[in-house]
Amino acid sequence: MCLVDCIWFYIHAVKMLVEEPSVAMFI
Repeated sequence: MCLVDCIWFYIHAVKMLVEEPSVAMFI
């Protein structure tokens, strides 16, 4: 259920944080 979405969102968020900190801060 939410577990898959939460995991995907967490991985995507970390990926964005590593690639573009400014974008991650905006989120």
